[in-house]
Amino acid sequence: MSSVKRFVARSAREALAMVKADLGGEAVVLSNRAIEGGVEIMAAPPAVLAALTPATTAPRTESDPDFKVSLSRKLASHAEPRKWKPLSVPRVAAGTASPRTPSPA
Repeated sequence: MSSVKRFVARSAREALAMVKADLGGEAVVLSNRAIEGGVEIMAAPPAVLAALTPATTAPRTESDPDFKVSLSRKLASHAEPRKWKPLSVPRVAAGTASPRTPSPA
């Protein structure tokens, strides 16, 4: 028995009204999308959500090698601001070839 149901209507308002009438006001909307001629909503009754068990994971520890972030406040506070050098572009007179472009032969 599948508890997920598909509702199709001309508008989202109509489709949501169908969901509410069939599954109740606490139904869980799983997806919605526009289709030719209207909207499709996939929904499930609230009991489906209650039946899901949260995944359990081990708590992270400071010694976890996959999750280690190290920021040095001392380094960050004493870092020199980046000094930018002006870009030097050779000037070329109008009508002449640039130094990087070969002259036509």
